[in-house]
Amino acid sequence: MITKQQIFDLVEDIEDESVLEQVYDALNYIKVSQDTNIWASLSPLQKEAVNRSYEQSKDSSKLIEHQEVKERLSKWL
Repeated sequence: MITKQQIFDLVEDIEDESVLEQVYDALNYIKVSQDTNIWASLSPLQKEAVNRSYEQSKDSSKLIEHQEVKERLSKWL
């Protein structure tokens, strides 16, 4: 079993700032993912809408090109 101290010791020896940033980003992503379960916070109606949208996305005739979406949304941004 790996202990926190072993992880701390390993990180302590890393000198490369970019590697430290990657380690931080990875650990932070894991923490945020555990702390925030967006799906669990949705209402049944919202979950149904997401699932319906997902199913519709499987039909390419119902998809909109990225450029068209950007153009439609540009007036709001």
